Amino acid sequence: MTKQQTKEVRINSCFYCGKLGSKARYIPNDILLCESPAFITDVTVCEDCLKNWLKDKYSAIMTLLQTLADKESLISTLQNSIEASSKRESYYLDEMKKAFETIVDQSLKIDKIESKKNVTN
Repeated sequence: MTKQQTKEVRINSCFYCGKLGSKARYIPNDILLCESPAFITDVTVCEDCLKNWLKDKYSAIMTLLQTLADKESLISTLQNSIEASSKRESYYLDEMKKAFETIVDQSLKIDKIESKKNVTN
């Protein structure tokens, strides 16, 4: 947070812990991500609560980043698997097509031989 976003003030009580008379930060509510009630535009937080709040936010962000990295890794693995599966499927389809063409060719040859036998008989 920058100096423009927070300012030091003397307060009567902290928004989170209620501690009286300590030096605190006056924080616009939008920075707190709507943790305070909607009717409060800004809140005053003592240094200890601010540090704890920042640690919690940092921890939450790091957890989200790790989850995102895990999901990206999973997506990459799935994409590789799909590509490999698609290649295998394409290979098997080509092999089946070749086998079918061979069967049709052999069948046509047999038909020709049969028709020649019938003509000669």
